[in-house]
Amino acid sequence: MIVGLRGYLTGGCSIEDPDAEQTAFMFEDDIGMAPAWSRAIAAWVNTDPRVRMLLSRSGRIHWANDAAYRMLKEGGGGFRATNDVLAADSAATSAILGRLLGDAPMDAALYEITPPDSDRRWLLWAQQLIPGDEASIGFAAHRMADPVSYEAMLQIHHLTPCETQVVTLMLAGVETGRIAQRQDISMETLRTHIKHAYRKLDVKSRGELFAKAVDFAGF
Repeated sequence: MIVGLRGYLTGGCSIEDPDAEQTAFMFEDDIGMAPAWSRAIAAWVNTDPRVRMLLSRSGRIHWANDAAYRMLKEGGGGFRATNDVLAADSAATSAILGRLLGDAPMDAALYEITPPDSDRRWLLWAQQLIPGDEASIGFAAHRMADPVSYEAMLQIHHLTPCETQVVTLMLAGVETGRIAQRQDISMETLRTHIKHAYRKLDVKSRGELFAKAVDFAGF
């Protein structure tokens, strides 16, 4: 038995090609049996409704799952493929995408939320999957859940109203300085709110905060 991962490889045809055919990554062990890990990966990728891609640091698309292919073909999601390179429709999202791909480390995932400049907002995830391989950046994009999901998370952890407002703005991708301006508080007061919120949520950084929100929302 051979198990493959369905997806769209850009080596044989352009991802913009409406007649692009699916290609499968094939896994097989020494005795011709698919190992358990390959079956698990296949099940995870083939049935996952989330956008998942394998990119180079320059944004070239080496592989995309069904959800990613549909997003790029249908448009309206804020992303597009140009000559098989992932691009964003807005300058702000382009900057976020470039930063994620350029900084994606091996030991942890990076998270960013796209700005509210389109009808869709995405939580983006990037991590280098193979050391030394610039074409092994795992990339995922998740449609932002209804804000009530995050509100429930904050209520469960007993954040104060001020802490809730600060964390909500952080999850929306607002920079720290702008949060202080919007809340009309000093940076020192803001840092105190963040410190207390992080302790209650058991996180140590904005990246961990995003990850916790993603887990809570069922991503």
